[in-house]
Amino acid sequence: MTVNDFKNMMMINEPAFAYHDEEYSICWPDNQYHVTASDHPSDINFVFESLDDLLDNWMIQGRPLRQILPDITLI
Repeated sequence: MTVNDFKNMMMINEPAFAYHDEEYSICWPDNQYHVTASDHPSDINFVFESLDDLLDNWMIQGRPLRQILPDITLI
């Protein structure tokens, strides 16, 4: 998935995805992005102010979301 594909999807969806056998999800009430991660339950406290903030600062298995987009599987 490209960054543009991800941004377009986020306009109408609150996706869940898998990466290396772990599951993650994103929701965006009140124009803030909230996340959950099966391998880091404490990630539920993370709030991101923009898609670029989410892409650059949500670390998943040591890498920012932006870097792993080509390798995620939507579920």
